[in-house]
Amino acid sequence: MTPLMAHIPTPIDLNPVWRDLQCAKQLLHQLYAGRIQALVISGPPGVGKSHLGETVAHEHSQEWNPERPGSFIGLMRILKKHARGGVLVCDDLDELWSDSKALEVLQIALDTTKRRFLSHSVGGKANSIERFELNCAAVFLSNLDFHDQKVLRTHGVAAVKSRSMLAPISFDPLALYEYTGWLCTAGGMLRKVFVDLPIGRTITAPNGERITITRANARRFIRREEANHVLEHFAKYAARYPSIGPCELFKFARLHIGADPAEWETWIARQLTREPVWVPRVPLHVYRVGETPPLPSPLSQPLLVGAASGLSVTAPTFPLNGASAPVPYTAGGNLGRDAYMTCLEVAQRLYALVERIIIQEGIVPAALWWAEPCAGTGNLLRQMPADRRLGYDVHPLDNGAYGIVQADYTKQRLDPSRGWIVFTNMPFGRPPGHKEGGPQTLFRWAAEQNCVRAIAIIAPHWFQRHTIENRLDPYFHRVHRELLEPDSFTRNGQKKWCPAIFDIWLRRNYMRDPLVVRTTHPDWEFLPTSRMAGADAWMQNWGVGSGDIKTLDSLSKMTQPGCHWFIKELRSGTIQRLKRVNWREVAYPTVSTPRLHKGELVAAYIAEYGDPEAPDYNPEDVTALKVPATTPPGAPREAPVADPENHPDLDWIPLRRGIAEASVWIARRGPNVGKIIDGTKRVPRIPDDYYALRCKPPAVAILRAIPWRSLAVGSTLSKITISREYTRAKLTGLVT
Repeated sequence: MTPLMAHIPTPIDLNPVWRDLQCAKQLLHQLYAGRIQALVISGPPGVGKSHLGETVAHEHSQEWNPERPGSFIGLMRILKKHARGGVLVCDDLDELWSDSKALEVLQIALDTTKRRFLSHSVGGKANSIERFELNCAAVFLSNLDFHDQKVLRTHGVAAVKSRSMLAPISFDPLALYEYTGWLCTAGGMLRKVFVDLPIGRTITAPNGERITITRANARRFIRREEANHVLEHFAKYAARYPSIGPCELFKFARLHIGADPAEWETWIARQLTREPVWVPRVPLHVYRVGETPPLPSPLSQPLLVGAASGLSVTAPTFPLNGASAPVPYTAGGNLGRDAYMTCLEVAQRLYALVERIIIQEGIVPAALWWAEPCAGTGNLLRQMPADRRLGYDVHPLDNGAYGIVQADYTKQRLDPSRGWIVFTNMPFGRPPGHKEGGPQTLFRWAAEQNCVRAIAIIAPHWFQRHTIENRLDPYFHRVHRELLEPDSFTRNGQKKWCPAIFDIWLRRNYMRDPLVVRTTHPDWEFLPTSRMAGADAWMQNWGVGSGDIKTLDSLSKMTQPGCHWFIKELRSGTIQRLKRVNWREVAYPTVSTPRLHKGELVAAYIAEYGDPEAPDYNPEDVTALKVPATTPPGAPREAPVADPENHPDLDWIPLRRGIAEASVWIARRGPNVGKIIDGTKRVPRIPDDYYALRCKPPAVAILRAIPWRSLAVGSTLSKITISREYTRAKLTGLVT
């Protein structure tokens, strides 16, 4: 009979609950600093959400007074109460998530527009609320799991989630048990448990002595024996506790002070559930005050064992996973529709790129191990050092050549005693049993392990969207992004068209700022469906034909209002300018259904016609410049060219060629907008935020002399602005 394995607790810095609470703490600091407008902290009850919020609020000299609206009208009243500013804290909102009226109010209250107005009118005056402007930030505490698809299907919950930052706390019962055990012992929580006995009462001390309670001895703290008895009971009956968390254990521990142990167990037995809520795979470790839990042993290395019956692979194990049985190796197997393998020549280039950027960041690759969680044919894995690599795949296709372990990577853990680089091309679709797409699932799996120093992934184009990036682990910072050639992949041995990007992310000890994307433009207005009759044009945003501008009499086959935006022209000629943009380049780089988002629409329009916040913004002039013009006789040799984006001195080259050919890089967006980098010496950390140009030294000197930052209103530089200002500078003799 195989003996049961002992449960060895995960180190606290790897515990999902602890990490989620640290992330929520950082987001709360961002909210009180004015960088976030709304934050939803969701997690199991009793884990410490309110305590965390109160601690951060006091650090910012703010009051923490949670409001409990209870109804739609109550929500409107507390919003009006806090309308002038500050931070509104809402607790016990779980009933309102299913109230359609309350969710509509929250959608308006959390909208990203500069000014938000609310009102409510009914027949009587008692429940009517006059129109008011909302200027406060908001924190919402919820016991719901916002990653649960059933919750998201509730009317309006997904819309509220998309309008706010989300700080989810893990519901994993084992992680909650380990976090609670650590908090009670090493965290010192149980040392703070006390009761104030009534003065004048007589009690019996453990040695049998009768003691009268006075002011001097009224406060009684829990003794070590009592605390350890509580922890032993917790380990034995954790599966039947109503909720696994610090608050539940704190409540039970207070009852134990001065009580008979057997009598206390009788009291607690009435609070437990009849049936286990979860089933631990191994007996749980018993935490004790004053004792240090055992450390996890290093992971075993992948072991390939040859036998007469065929090759067998033993997957590395993590202490919490228990022993992994050998998985029979099957060469081949059924491939899913996401089985796009990286071409060998592309894998070689990307591996060299990762090594170079890692070295630029001051990290020594020789000290790190490499992991390929979706190894497939092994084209990426074979580039890594043979003595410092590990590959997983559900259906390995290397015929045993590179030692790929047949296993689901989401159920594995990397050796925490080593530093790791995760480098992979994972399936883009949602893995079975998971709530997010392949890239998000992979990123979350890697980021949860503190031993992972860098993540390099091939991902679909939609991975660039700010709604995706803002949900990734905030301690990882993107240092490189490039567009891959669509023919960089093979399927069944043949090259296949699959547009994708390549990202490199590094872990740092501070959080990155969330991306803020502009979704409105002064040249037009997006009308709601209720006002679609007043639209000047319909613009398709989903399906084949995304980007098509239509009128009511020319809707073609796609007629559903939900697949269109309703555009009201505010500046004359806007509809015609929208029609001239090549929307296929924006919406169609995908192997799934094409789709446009408002942020992508506004960004493409600004890139084509300039920043509307610029003092000289005039999209009509831009279109006029694109009309071919004849050069008058006697005009100087450097007269402005017809195409505003193409001065003969400036050769715009694609980013993939810029790494080897660029003479100069100029930042087009972000905090370094207008910064110029010598392309002959180095490559910017995030090439996607730069333009790559090939030009001669005199042209470089002119570019360096122009104050680009002052011309980049809104932190954006377009090619039109760069070409126009370069032409002006050269004509006026700014640099000789």
